Amino acid sequence: MLTLYRTEGIILRVRPFGEADRILTILTRTEGVIEAVARGARRPRSRLVGATLPFTQIQAMIFRGKSLDNLSQAEIVNTFSAIREDLLRTAYGTYWCELAYEFMGQRDPNEEVYLFFLASLLMLDSTDDPGLLSIYFELRFLAQLGYRPALDCCCGCGKSMAEGGAGSFLTSSGGLLCSSCTQSNASGEVLSAAAVGFMRMLLVWDLRKLNVLKLPDTARLEVKNGIRRFAAEQSGKPLKSLD
Repeated sequence: MLTLYRTEGIILRVRPFGEADRILTILTRTEGVIEAVARGARRPRSRLVGATLPFTQIQAMIFRGKSLDNLSQAEIVNTFSAIREDLLRTAYGTYWCELAYEFMGQRDPNEEVYLFFLASLLMLDSTDDPGLLSIYFELRFLAQLGYRPALDCCCGCGKSMAEGGAGSFLTSSGGLLCSSCTQSNASGEVLSAAAVGFMRMLLVWDLRKLNVLKLPDTARLEVKNGIRRFAAEQSGKPLKSLD
């Protein structure tokens, strides 16, 4: 007998299935990441059409299956229409969804991560600086899942990294290298003191106050490139949404 459960979720990915169905990848509040079939969702008159679009937040009734669950009912909570209607916001949102899919295990619930993902989508829907928000999201999302960059000590020799100092960021281990270790490891990416300080700040900064942060474009680019290479390194493959 199939088990029916109720959960809240955000649509991460949508794939066509058969003639009229969709397979949904959903980040849920209580079940983690799941995959479910939405029967008939590609038919124009289906009651599931609007509820099975990317980024949509839903309240859902789902039958648990052996390999795929089955979406029975879905009520739209938020469509995040401003994200879908703007190419830049869509690109950032798609990248976030790929990060969630790659780094979160199937049926491994994490309510804290779910709520952070939801709060970030709400901000992406309205922010004037989606680029800064995405850097913040990438860094904090990975940190919440156990991939927090080591910024206080050299990941090569363990030497304390002084506040306000520069270093190089080793994406394979997710940590800073001191000047001595940098000389013997050419794979580290040099980060300015401003970029290192910015990363430290973002790891403790309140999302609601993100709009007051100011950073030189060069330091912002350093952090963005470093974090994205770090994410790709940790996932073990290039992230397609960045192509």
